[in-house]
Amino acid sequence: MLINRILLIAAFFLMLGSASAQNMDSLWTICNNEAVEDSLKLKANYKLILAYQQSNPDSAVILSNKQIELAKKVGDKKKIGWAYFDLGYSELTANNNVASVEAYKICHSMFINSGDTSALGDVTNNLAYSYLNMGAYEEAFEFYTEAMSYAVSLKDTAMEGRVYNQLAMTRDYQGRWLEALDLYFKSLKIFESLDDEHGIGVCYVNIATIYDQLEDVVQAEAYFKKALVIKEKIKDEYGISIVKSNLANIYADKEDYDKAFQLMDEVLVIYKKYGAVRQEGVAYCTIGGFYSKQDNYRKAIDFYEKGIVILRGLNASTELSKALSNLGENLMGIGNYQKGKEACAEGLKLSKESGYLSAKKANCRCLSKAYDGLGEKGKAFSYYKQFIGIRDSLVNEDRNLAATRKDLEFGFAKQQFKDSLKNVQAQELKDIVISEQEAQIKTEKIQKYGLTFGILLVLILGGVSYRSYRIKKKDNVLIATQKQEVEAQKLEVEAQKDKIENQNLVLETKNKEITDSIQYAKRIQTAILPPDKLVKEFLEESFVFYLPKDIVAGDFYWMETMSKKVLFAAADCTGHGVPGAMVSVLCNNGLNRSVREYGLTEPGKILDKTREIVVQEFEKSEEDVSDGMDIALCSLEGNNLEYAGAHNPLWIVRSGSEEIEEIKANKEPIGKFDSPKPYTTHKIKLNKGDTFYVFSDGYADQFGGEKGKKMKTINFKKLLLRIRDKSMAEQKELIACEFDNWRGSLEQLDDVCVIGVRI
Repeated sequence: MLINRILLIAAFFLMLGSASAQNMDSLWTICNNEAVEDSLKLKANYKLILAYQQSNPDSAVILSNKQIELAKKVGDKKKIGWAYFDLGYSELTANNNVASVEAYKICHSMFINSGDTSALGDVTNNLAYSYLNMGAYEEAFEFYTEAMSYAVSLKDTAMEGRVYNQLAMTRDYQGRWLEALDLYFKSLKIFESLDDEHGIGVCYVNIATIYDQLEDVVQAEAYFKKALVIKEKIKDEYGISIVKSNLANIYADKEDYDKAFQLMDEVLVIYKKYGAVRQEGVAYCTIGGFYSKQDNYRKAIDFYEKGIVILRGLNASTELSKALSNLGENLMGIGNYQKGKEACAEGLKLSKESGYLSAKKANCRCLSKAYDGLGEKGKAFSYYKQFIGIRDSLVNEDRNLAATRKDLEFGFAKQQFKDSLKNVQAQELKDIVISEQEAQIKTEKIQKYGLTFGILLVLILGGVSYRSYRIKKKDNVLIATQKQEVEAQKLEVEAQKDKIENQNLVLETKNKEITDSIQYAKRIQTAILPPDKLVKEFLEESFVFYLPKDIVAGDFYWMETMSKKVLFAAADCTGHGVPGAMVSVLCNNGLNRSVREYGLTEPGKILDKTREIVVQEFEKSEEDVSDGMDIALCSLEGNNLEYAGAHNPLWIVRSGSEEIEEIKANKEPIGKFDSPKPYTTHKIKLNKGDTFYVFSDGYADQFGGEKGKKMKTINFKKLLLRIRDKSMAEQKELIACEFDNWRGSLEQLDDVCVIGVRI
C-alpha cells in the first residue's frame, strides 16, 4: 500500500545515515556506467529518485523518465508500471498536476490490465489526489471511489479511513458540506477503531473546518483544540501549524488580533522550515484577511499580493480563486474599483474552471460591487443575480444541515449498524477462502521485508531475488484461484449499489413532486400580487422590494383603485413558507372583499371589515386558530394620504428633511384579539418631493453584520436617510444590496416586503 511504500522510503534514508552523500556518488556512478547491467541501473536510479523527490523534484522528474526507459529495456511490465508511478509522484511534488495525472493514468491502465489490485489501490488514490489539486473534483471523487473498492477488497481498513477523508475533502471543495461532514465522521470512526492518533487528528481538523465554514464557531473551536492536543502528543510539528492557522482565524473573528498574529508568525516559521510553499502562500492570505477585518486595506493588499504570487506560481487554482476575490474587495476598500474588478474577474474564471462554489460566489459578489463603483449598473446587477443564485444553492444545503445536525450522530451510528450487517454478509462469503488468504498475506509480508533489505543489500544478497521469484510463481497459482471469489464479491457489491441507487431515485422523485407542488403554489400566489405594470401605472415614482424567505411567502403586497384613490399595502401574515402563504391568500381575499364587495375606501374601516372577514373564516374551523396579519394600508389621492396600520407603521421623509416622521399603528393584529377597537385612520398632507414607506418587519429583524446581530429599525432608518436623494429605482437596488451585505452568509430570517412612494 502507499503508506507502506512511504515508510519503506523513510526507512531507506534512516539506514543510509551520514554516508548518504558517498552512497549518492556511488549510485550516480552505477547509473552512468555503460558496462553495468540495466537491471542494476534500474535499482540504483530508483534510489536516486527517492532521494530527490522531496529535495529537488525537478531532478526527480528527469530521473523518473529515465527509469521508464530502463524498465522498458529490461522488459518487465510491472517495473514499467511502477516507473510511471514514480514519475507521477515526482511531477506531483513538483506541482505539475497535469503531467502527474497523465503519468498516473498510464500506470493505472497498466495495472488494470495486469489485475494487480494491491498496486491499483496506491495508484488510483494518487491519481485522484492529482485531480483534486487541479480542481477537477468530480474526476477526483470518481477515482477515490474506485480506490475505496480496492481498499475494501484488500481488507485494508487504514486505507479505507484515508480514502473516506479524501472523498470528504472533495465534497468540501464543492461546497457540499453535509456530505463532507458525514464522510469525515466515517473516516474518524475508522481511525478511532485503529487507535490511529495521526488519522484522528487529521479528521478533527477537517471536521472543525466544515463547522467553521458553517459559522458554528463553538463546534469549530472545540474540534481544533481536540486536534491540537493530539498533534502535540504525537509531536507532529507540521500538523500543529495547520491547527494553529485555523485557530488564528477564530481568534481574529473574536477580534483578538494579537493572539491571531502571534499564531500565524509561529505557523510561518514551521511552513518555511518544511518547505511547505503552498501553505506559506495561504498563510500570507490569512494574515491579509486579519488586516482587512481591521479596515487596514493597504496592509491587507500587501499580504494578499505576497500570497497570490506564490499560489499563482504553483497553479493552486482553488486557494488562488478565493484569494483574488479578497484582494479585489480590499482594492475597492481604497477606491480602486478598476483593479478590484480585474482581480475578481481572474478569480471568477479560476473558480468556474475548478467548480469551487464558495470562491465563485465571493467573486460574483465582488464583481457586482466593482461594476457598481464604476457606474456600470447593468453589469453590477447581472453579477449580483449570479451571486444570489449561488448563495441560495449553498444556503439550501445549509438549511438541510441545520435541520439534521442534531440527528447526525444517531444517523451515523445507524448507518454503521447497517454497514456492520453488510460486513457480516460479506464475511460469510469470504470465510471459504480465509485460510488461503492468510497464506497470501503471510507471503506478501515476506516479499515486503525482502524488498526493504534487498534495496540496501542487493549486491550481497543476490540469491534473495531468485528465492522471491520462486515464491511469487507459486503465489500466482493462488491468486488465480482467488480471483473468481473476488469477482463474485464484486458482483454482490454492485447489486447493493444498484439497490441504493434505486432508493435514491425514489427519494429524488418524491422530492421533485413536493418541490413542483410548491412551485405551482408560488405561481398561484404570484397571480394575486399586483403586476409591476399596474404598480407603475398608478404609483409612477415608487418601488416594491419583495424577497420571500422560501419559495412561497407569508408577506404580500396589495393594490386596488377606487375612483381617484389608489389603495395599497404591505402585509405580513403569521409564519412564512407554505403555512404563511395559505394565511396570506385568506387575508388578501379579505382586503379584496372589503373594497370590492363593501365599497370601503377609508383605510381604518377597510381593516375593520378585513378583520371581521378573517375571524369569521377562522371560526369555521373546529380548532382554535390564532393566525392573522400585520399590515400598513395607505390610500393616496393626489397629495392627500390616508393611513391605518395593524402593528406596522408608516415612515415619511419630507423633502429637504434629515429626519423620519413616524405614524404609529394600532397594536392589534388582523385576527382574533381580546377587546378589539376600531383601527385609526390618519390623514396626512404631503408636498412634492416627500417620500413615504410601508413595510413588514423582515428587513429590520434580519441578523447579520460583523457581530451577527439584528439590524433593528434604527439602522433601517439610517439607511433610508442616506439614500433619500436617490431615485426610487436606485433606492430599491441599494436597499437590496444593503440587506444582502448585512445578512452575509447567515440564513434569511423572514420574508421581506418594503414599499416606497415619492410624491
